[in-house]
Amino acid sequence: MGERAKYENKNPAYRFLVDRFLSHISKAEEFLPDIGRILDVGCAEGFVINYLKNKNSKISFYGIDVDAESIKDARKLNPDSIFECKSVYDINMPGEKFDLVISLEILEHLKDFSGALRVLHNLNSEFFIFSVPREPFFRTINFLRGKYTGRWGNHPEHVNTWGKREFKKILSPYFKVIGDFSSFPWTIFLTKKI
Repeated sequence: MGERAKYENKNPAYRFLVDRFLSHISKAEEFLPDIGRILDVGCAEGFVINYLKNKNSKISFYGIDVDAESIKDARKLNPDSIFECKSVYDINMPGEKFDLVISLEILEHLKDFSGALRVLHNLNSEFFIFSVPREPFFRTINFLRGKYTGRWGNHPEHVNTWGKREFKKILSPYFKVIGDFSSFPWTIFLTKKI
């Protein structure tokens, strides 16, 4: 379930959207003072870590992903960062403190997204960035470009779809949205643990 196709796509329009997405993630991270350590849950091949590290080399990164091949690629791309292969549901890091936890583009893949949010809420961090595809726009774009037409543009690995208001509501038992850094067609929220 890697992200290589997303981050290495050469189509100029798609590249513009992805570059803008990364820029908005960076703006959300920069909104917080004194970030020294970031945990990326669902890091895939480490493209976001690499992007943020190139913007601020003083930040240390820890990445977690369920896919072993993606973790191997992430280690190659970011040899100075720590990566671990495990499911979001298996994260147990009582001795670890992070200034920020990012979880980008994973909740739409999880049947038990509430269980994942509970696990993330238990991490030793005050601030979190979450992103998901913003619906119905994400599906519509896919459909118009001829992708997943039999599913009306819905990616085959997406088991959840949310508009911006719905996504804010599913986060609300655990996190308060303190900044909206959305970048079409993605919803991006900077949140604080409740």
